Amino acid sequence: MKKYILILCSLFLGVTLHAQGEANNWYFGGNAGVTFNTTPPSALTDGRLVTTEGCSTISDVNGNLQFYSDGRSVWNRNHQKMSNGDYNTGQGLLGDPSSTSSALIVPHPGLDGIYYIFAVDEPHHDNAAAFPGQGPALQNGNPTGDGNYTDVNDGVPNIDDGFNNGFTYSVVDMSLNNGLGDVVASEKNIQLETFNPNFNNQAKFKCSEKVTAVRGAVCGEVWVITHFINKFYAFKVDSSGLDTTPVISEVGPAVTTSNYRRAALGYMKASPDGNRIAVAHNTFTYFPPNVSDEGDGGVYLYDFDRNTGVVSNNQELYQGASAYGVEFSANSERLFASMSSPELFSTLHQWDLSAANIPNSRVELFGPSGGGSLFSMQLAPNGKIYVSSFGSNNLMVINNPEELGNDVNFATDVSGGAINLQGGEARLGLPPFIQSFLTSKVNIINNTASTDDTEEHLELCESDNYTLVTENIPGVNYVWYKDDVLIAGETDNTLQISRPNNGETLPYTENYRLEIDLNNGDCPLFGVAEVTYYETPEATMPMDISLCDEDNDGQEQYNLGAQNAEILTGQTNPNFLVTYHSNQADAENGLNPININYTVSETLQTIYARVENTNNRNCFDTTSFEIELFSISQFGDDEEIIYCLEDLPETVQLNSGIPVSEIQDYSFVWQPSNETTPSISTTELVTHTVTITNTITGCSYEKSFTITASNQAQNITFEISDFSEQNTIMVNLGTESIGDYEFALNSESGPFQDDPTFTNVPPGFYDIFVRDKNGCGVSARLDIGVLGFMTFFTPNADGFNDVWRLVGVSRQREANARVNIFDRYGKLLKSFAAGTGSWNGNFNGNPMPSGDYWFQIILEDGTQYRSNFTLKR
Repeated sequence: MKKYILILCSLFLGVTLHAQGEANNWYFGGNAGVTFNTTPPSALTDGRLVTTEGCSTISDVNGNLQFYSDGRSVWNRNHQKMSNGDYNTGQGLLGDPSSTSSALIVPHPGLDGIYYIFAVDEPHHDNAAAFPGQGPALQNGNPTGDGNYTDVNDGVPNIDDGFNNGFTYSVVDMSLNNGLGDVVASEKNIQLETFNPNFNNQAKFKCSEKVTAVRGAVCGEVWVITHFINKFYAFKVDSSGLDTTPVISEVGPAVTTSNYRRAALGYMKASPDGNRIAVAHNTFTYFPPNVSDEGDGGVYLYDFDRNTGVVSNNQELYQGASAYGVEFSANSERLFASMSSPELFSTLHQWDLSAANIPNSRVELFGPSGGGSLFSMQLAPNGKIYVSSFGSNNLMVINNPEELGNDVNFATDVSGGAINLQGGEARLGLPPFIQSFLTSKVNIINNTASTDDTEEHLELCESDNYTLVTENIPGVNYVWYKDDVLIAGETDNTLQISRPNNGETLPYTENYRLEIDLNNGDCPLFGVAEVTYYETPEATMPMDISLCDEDNDGQEQYNLGAQNAEILTGQTNPNFLVTYHSNQADAENGLNPININYTVSETLQTIYARVENTNNRNCFDTTSFEIELFSISQFGDDEEIIYCLEDLPETVQLNSGIPVSEIQDYSFVWQPSNETTPSISTTELVTHTVTITNTITGCSYEKSFTITASNQAQNITFEISDFSEQNTIMVNLGTESIGDYEFALNSESGPFQDDPTFTNVPPGFYDIFVRDKNGCGVSARLDIGVLGFMTFFTPNADGFNDVWRLVGVSRQREANARVNIFDRYGKLLKSFAAGTGSWNGNFNGNPMPSGDYWFQIILEDGTQYRSNFTLKR
């Protein structure tokens, strides 16, 4: 029989089931979500759904979210639970989030805004043990002692309602709740026939965890298909509503209920073209409770008749593993499955459905070396297949599912195309859809478009004109829509489009749809194009650049980014990117950008600038400018000048060094005087700098003149250490001596030494000479006596050493020192002043005999020295 939906409003136009955006939004796992309304697809973080496995989402034809469900609760597009679809308030549906496919949403083909939610419960063995009562119960039928399930430490109502509810449907009316929709109370949790009620064991479980849907052979029909034991149940949904009498196909293998619940796991998918069905059986052998399954499941392929709903022709593709996820490519020619076992670990497999021997075409694409556990797979509107890995924050991807083997490009990381869930967590399940939503669409975007364009997304510049086009098929009708509004008068296979330019803010997006009525009874073909217009930048030609070769090495660094502001000239779009190129072709094509820290090595060269809108690489403009590198002529090195203070007030002449014949080509600025002449005179003893600028090239350099003051040594003093075997003279200079000095004794011509201390100086008289190394002259201190005594004398009137005296005594030094001479018996023989006296060897007029004699010296400060000398006759 058929179940009709009665709506108290006017008749609705029929809705054909060739979707545009119904599968564009997904909510799944732990607060995870993805939208395909963006290119590339991006994460949704606003969802409220937390589920281990089953889930379902539906959007409208333009990709606007309508609602989503975990099979028990239903959330509207504002992420609020529908009042008649809230499990926590007792108003929920009869699915189970631990069911492989807990729910699947199907739009009513004849009534706009009406949706069926087909819910699939988890057929738990602890509920079956309590049948017809409420579980959980032990296998002998007695209730579990703690009220929890034997394989999960939780119970009713958290993880289950205690019943195996089988396969049910409910209706959502989007006109309710001010357009947010709600579950229709009178069309809720209605059980569908998926078991033989005459067999008690079937009534205990009712259904496996599998459901899929695909368009029928007649336009506007959908087949919703589920499985139990060895039978497929196909329910037709057409413009009249849901036919609750299924088409039943009995075809093996049989999955007995004695091995439920684990044997009930695994996905079932119809091919997008509706001609095949693939089934993943997790296991055939399970002995509950607390015993893991044998992992002896497999993957099976069947034919499906879209006219009759009959499933037939079982092909075993693989057996002996825990199979879970299955999915077809958009062209229905490739099949994928995820499986695991102790031998296989977690693996991804592919079959070529166009092969003569399909089972033998299997290729293992991903094994344990890649890491991660692979579970559900779902074909997406962009033609890629996404793969869930439990606990992952990325949604993995098969980028090219219609290729064979490793050419499918399976990626687990974002750099390869996987989607970062931005804090959401993938688990076991992904939302299923009517598989025909995801069939290959007619391409209406010309293949000559930018490489950034896909079959459904086109990016244009604001002033572009473009032609949407598809194959010209004789005898068919072409109908074009813009933003879901019919475009009057457009009835052929091409459509000229351009930005309306009505003051809309860029980027600006329009959605085009083409419906092709083949006029042969088949459903229309369709193509879609999401067209986004982007702002085109304007590249203003900047001023040319003159560079000076500062160190005359033939090259100079220049930051090309300094030109950005002038090239952009007030354009503030943050997506505008300026790049620089060595030729116009590279600038036009965005190739070979040069480093902005550019080394200029040619005397004159042209740089080409490209400004592009980084949201579409085809929106750009170019310009160019010249960079000229000038060498800098330098006339002489920096100078250091010594100025002798004795020369004051004479001036110092400072000359820039520019030849007289070239002075007219240069300008001069002196610091600190601010004079502007080629040379200056000064008595300022500082560093003078002249900036010399070539008035033709604008290049300049600086030359410095450091004037250092110096002078002759001032206020020379000395310190003497004498009366010793190593007499020393240490020369001291007054603080007003500011030069760099060297020192000599007795000769103005040297030799000079840097050390002001002279050692091993014999007693006697010396002149000290101090010379300024900077050339400011020599200063002297004369007649410096170093005190000592004669060790012997010979009073024989030969003119040599005829008397004994102190050596080095002068009027300036120790002239009044007293000298006393004694014989060896201590008798005083002579006493005299050191500056004027001596001893001739006589005492009381009589010559003293040869021998040693002693003396005492009492210096002016009272210091005394005693020693002896020899008298020789």
